[in-house]
This record gives sequence, C-alpha cells and structure tokens, in this order.
Amino acid sequence: DNAAKIEVARIQAQAGLAEAEIKAQMAALAERYDFDVPSKEEYGEVAIEELHNIEGLDSRAGMTPLDKAFVSSLKKDDGSPHLIEPVVATWAKDKQNGGKRIRLIVAGRRRVAGFTENGFKTIKTITRPSTLKDVLIDAGIENLDRKGMSGWDLAVYFARLKSRGAAIEAAYAALTPSSIAAFQRAAHVFPGGYTR
Repeated sequence: DNAAKIEVARIQAQAGLAEAEIKAQMAALAERYDFDVPSKEEYGEVAIEELHNIEGLDSRAGMTPLDKAFVSSLKKDDGSPHLIEPVVATWAKDKQNGGKRIRLIVAGRRRVAGFTENGFKTIKTITRPSTLKDVLIDAGIENLDRKGMSGWDLAVYFARLKSRGAAIEAAYAALTPSSIAAFQRAAHVFPGGYTR
C-alpha cells in the first residue's frame, strides 16, 4: 500500500544519507591523519596529556556529559583509579602538525575525561595499529549506548556485526550444541529457507 511505499522510501533515503556521511567522514579523516604508522600493540599506563581526541569525527553522537555518579565510579574508596575497560587508542601522523606522531583516542573519550576530572594523570590504554576503517568502526561502536545516534553510528555498528557473523555463529554453536545439531539437520529439510 501507499504507507508501505512511503516507509520504504524513507528508509532508503536514510541509508543514502548514512552512506554519504561515511564517505565524507573517511575523506575528512584521511585528509587530517595518516594511519599507516608502523607500530606494535601496547598495553599499560599512558599519560593522559599524550592522548588526543580525533578531530573532525563530527558525525559521531556527542560524548555523554559527565555526571557525578560516573566520575565517582572511576575512583575507589581509597582514592585510587578504578577502570573496568581500558581506553583504546592508535598511532597516527597528524598532517596538520608537520606529520607529528600522536596517540589518538579511538574509544574511551568519556573515561579519559572522567579520569581528568578526578585528577588522575595516567590511564590504562591499549594502543594498537589501526587502519582508517578500523578506527571508524570502533569509534562508531563506542556510541551505541548513547542517545541521538547518527546514521554513521548505526551504519558502522551493523557493518562490524555483519563482518563478525561467522565468529558469532561459531561462539553460539559452541554454547548450544543441541541447538546447532537441530539447525544442521534442518538444512536437509528446508534448504535455504530456515534461520536460527
């Protein structure tokens, strides 16, 4: 009916905007940063002043404002840092700063801001080599629990989910052997027309 056609057109328009937004974002980041920096994965305390926010990633949902509960959750009763999940960063060359090698925050901007608010000078960080695509996908996933997700946020999340389909299915199969056995038997009954 007409309502269904309107809804389909709306979804297609949103998908087109998201695709255009992603292409524009990739072009902007590639113009500002060079991610082809030889490096190895590192894990440990990093000085907060050495961590830089990615400039120009404007289509991500904005960082959720810090609140007292979140800031206090980052500090134990004895005043020491409390961090469940480390910050994720990558090395890049800043083309607007003479190609200087810098450490960019890929995921964890809010944790870094909370640590700064608490007066901490370092934070546990995983710094790993990343391509431009890796950075964009991880940055998109970082926004999933926020309100006001953009088409960009949704697109990169589902791209990552789709690319990990086989791994997710394997993990699920290992946890549910009876289910996967029934699923495999169904292949002989409903070829191409069944789902888990």
